[in-house]
Amino acid sequence: MESSVTSRMSWYQQFITEDESPVTQTLMTSPALNTTAQKPFDFGPVFRSIIIVIGVVGIFANGLVLSALAASKEIKKELFNVLFVNQMSFDLYSSVMLVITFFIKMFPIHLSGTLGYWLCVLLYGETILWIGLNGSMLNMAAITVERYVKIVFLVWYKNRFRPWMVYYVLGLILVVCLCFQEALNKQNRDLHQDI
Repeated sequence: MESSVTSRMSWYQQFITEDESPVTQTLMTSPALNTTAQKPFDFGPVFRSIIIVIGVVGIFANGLVLSALAASKEIKKELFNVLFVNQMSFDLYSSVMLVITFFIKMFPIHLSGTLGYWLCVLLYGETILWIGLNGSMLNMAAITVERYVKIVFLVWYKNRFRPWMVYYVLGLILVVCLCFQEALNKQNRDLHQDI
């Protein structure tokens, strides 16, 4: 039994092929009446262009803040600034990767071989972008915890908090980002192999 969509399409196709009237053909091929001949507007390039503009603004903004922090002599006095500089670095990296990833998606290239596979995984799969975005989120969580401990447990913070703890957390953030992204990539590879 045919579905109603199939039967309507076949009736429409029969109507076009059986009727040879010039008036009917003109009406059916008129751009104003024939909406099936027009392609819908593709928002993909517009969306990607907007994302690239956001990335460029992020590059300039984070670069400006990072250069201002680097020029400051007081940055080395407080331990919190290490976390803040790391946050700006993750955001700058994410902005650069956002521009690169979406620019390559706007102008796709043919990829083949081992190098093509890795470029596909890293750039088209947005792996290299999400490492920075996840690192930025985890670093923001570390800043939040550090500020919370400093405010709520002030005595413990002054007596027990050491600089190595911050550097340990920074290394842990990077390792967790890489492992998390690799786990997601492995899951995606397994899923595509099953298909």
